[in-house]
Amino acid sequence: MLFPESRSPHTRWPALLTKQGTSIMSVLGQLLLSEHLAPEQRQQLQWEQLGCVVDYARQHSPFYADRLPQTGYTPEDFSQVELLTRADLQKNYESIKCQPAPAAHGAVSTITSSGSTGLPIKADSTELMSLFWRCFTLRDHIWNQRDIKATLATIKFFKKGKHEYPGTRAKSWGAWATTLAPSGPTVVLNSRAPVEQQAKWLTEHQPDYLLTYPSNLDELASQYERHGRPPALRQLRTLGETLQPHMREHIQRVFGAPIADMYSAQELGYIALQCPENDHYHIQEENVYVEIIKDDGSVAPPGDVGKVVLSSLHNFVTPLIRYDIGDYAVAGRLPCSCGRTHRVLDRVMGRTRNMVRLPNGDVHWPAYNPVALHALLPGAQFQLVQTAMDRVEVRVANSPIPSEPIIQKMTGIINDALGHPFELDFQAVPSVERSSGGKYEEFMSRI
Repeated sequence: MLFPESRSPHTRWPALLTKQGTSIMSVLGQLLLSEHLAPEQRQQLQWEQLGCVVDYARQHSPFYADRLPQTGYTPEDFSQVELLTRADLQKNYESIKCQPAPAAHGAVSTITSSGSTGLPIKADSTELMSLFWRCFTLRDHIWNQRDIKATLATIKFFKKGKHEYPGTRAKSWGAWATTLAPSGPTVVLNSRAPVEQQAKWLTEHQPDYLLTYPSNLDELASQYERHGRPPALRQLRTLGETLQPHMREHIQRVFGAPIADMYSAQELGYIALQCPENDHYHIQEENVYVEIIKDDGSVAPPGDVGKVVLSSLHNFVTPLIRYDIGDYAVAGRLPCSCGRTHRVLDRVMGRTRNMVRLPNGDVHWPAYNPVALHALLPGAQFQLVQTAMDRVEVRVANSPIPSEPIIQKMTGIINDALGHPFELDFQAVPSVERSSGGKYEEFMSRI
């Protein structure tokens, strides 16, 4: 798959690469070696790299000047550094920035998150970080043994008017392909397109791989259940949202293809990739230092839910140090059957606002699974929004409000899942609410 195209007409193999291609292959080779290191050995390398970021931030960022230890520090000292929240990043973007950015890291660009927590943020990135992003993308392809000469279909959220049906076509899978290896084409469609049109578009193109959001893929699966068979895909790739277990089961049953999920963030890059042999995720420890902590600040043991706290290892222009991204995840156990020694996340649970809050003060993850609701109202889509301590709005799309006997059954299912007898307000809506970046959440708390 990854024998590159030579830039010399007289040396076809082994290939002679461009300067950028050589850098990519150098980093990629180190990544493939790193994933089998003893965990302690890789953690030491990770800690040394994190120290470089901390030292630079302490010297060049006004925000971090007094926030970080002035001399050497241990992992225990680091765990006492105050968390950086999304609100902090939004409010202090200019003072967090390092002046100057390291010249060797290349041009600086600004990225903006979609703001799925309600707090859109900005952060700066560099050409160096883009290089690493491409290398981790290649690692994902290698792990999943993808044929990059095949056709990739992408259905993602874009501004209105961009990649609208009948979509657009590119010659390769991405910028890295033009500097490293030849690939097949990519066809792209805006996820604003109705699901019926998306299904028609996939049937027209018959791609080998599909990349989209879990909720969009779940809707496509329901569409194909009602109307025809899905295309014969080799693999489904998901990003941008929490892939719920019931979604994974439904999608794989309908499409008959495996799912490879990824956990990433615009401001950080790759955080974790799904293991090619299991449903859990390997933390990309060469890119990010990950802590899973409980509300009291202690480390969450394997099997427990904890807050995801991240520190970028290569962002020297907008350092994200002990960054509380707003997600929760379940810490996993090693060893993994695949032989890779990266630390594991058993599951990414979702955002803080995806937790239900009870009148007695308890907060927990709802055991909500819409499959039982679909059995009562086939073809409908649901979204639950907690609007008060004792009230939840039930939004029903693609269906009128059901009869009273059906409402009573749905009420029992929902309240059993939420763990409290909430007052439920059923509302018929044209479509379920999505974030400004096109992402969908089955349950949200507005409290």
